[in-house]
Amino acid sequence: MISDELAEWALESYALLIKDCGLEARFPTFPLILPTRRFFTAPTGRSHETAEAVFADVKRLMGLEKRAYHLHRMPEKVENIDNHNYQDLTQVAGTFQAEGNDAIISYSPETMHIPLNFIATLAHELAHDMLPPPATVDDLPEHEMHTDFMCIVMGFGVIQALGARQAGWAGYLSNELRMFALAIFLKLQDIPAAQALTAFDANLGKKLKRGIMQLEAMPTAFQDLEMAIMQG
Repeated sequence: MISDELAEWALESYALLIKDCGLEARFPTFPLILPTRRFFTAPTGRSHETAEAVFADVKRLMGLEKRAYHLHRMPEKVENIDNHNYQDLTQVAGTFQAEGNDAIISYSPETMHIPLNFIATLAHELAHDMLPPPATVDDLPEHEMHTDFMCIVMGFGVIQALGARQAGWAGYLSNELRMFALAIFLKLQDIPAAQALTAFDANLGKKLKRGIMQLEAMPTAFQDLEMAIMQG
């Protein structure tokens, strides 16, 4: 379980992100995205063409098909030089840059060895384009947390959790916070928890169940979130 303070931050973040990004009308249509052919049509592989196909799937699922993006493949890393430090994975796995109407997303080809983490990385970088940039350097940590959070708001909670598990680290959110955020998504969308639990191992499943129990113990705070979303 997470602290009461962090749980309140998570609920407030949901309302903030949905309202600030104008998602009130779209949010009810977001499905729980699972790593299946129902959602992803890209072929397997590690070429840039495959990366483009995966990127197209992620853009479609996030409703960003009309936005022009340039997907850039970073240089391959030399063996034993600049290898992954998984505690900094999102910093080396992908980047987002926007100048005027141009948006460039870069990815590390090594990330494609971890397919679900690669998908989660692309979703994270696209989410950057939906959020206003941090006002100051001090705001950067929470901004990155909100960027990961936005992915869960848009249905990528299962993908994000599985990708973090594949990569061997938690990302900007702890697994406990991620599961609490996923519990919020499932309850708001009236999606049975079983749909997410079937994709998880016992450890992640236990964390999600705890997140659901913690959320159920906060009925007033959840009702306030529903009201905030409905009021727009």
